[in-house]
Amino acid sequence: MTRDIPVSLRADAESDLTEAALWYEDRSPGLGTELIRCVEEAVDRVRRHPRSFAADEEGVRCVPVRRFPYCLLYLLDEQNAVVFAVWHVQRDSSGWKLRL
Repeated sequence: MTRDIPVSLRADAESDLTEAALWYEDRSPGLGTELIRCVEEAVDRVRRHPRSFAADEEGVRCVPVRRFPYCLLYLLDEQNAVVFAVWHVQRDSSGWKLRL
């Protein structure tokens, strides 16, 4: 049995999410709210199953956001997970790598 771990979002990740939600909301009312809901579901998946997503050589893990072309990028230690980016999958990865 696994135990849930705390998940926190860094300020950069919060900004990513706000910017994306506003963009979607501007295009279709309610869609930005749906993005936020789907990101919250992804955070919950990390909380419940933090090691289910493969880590790269730097320890970065990526969980996809359902319905949207985004992923949560996070780092994990024994105590918690820290989401440092809500990243559009077609953006250049060099941007989030600067956040490490």
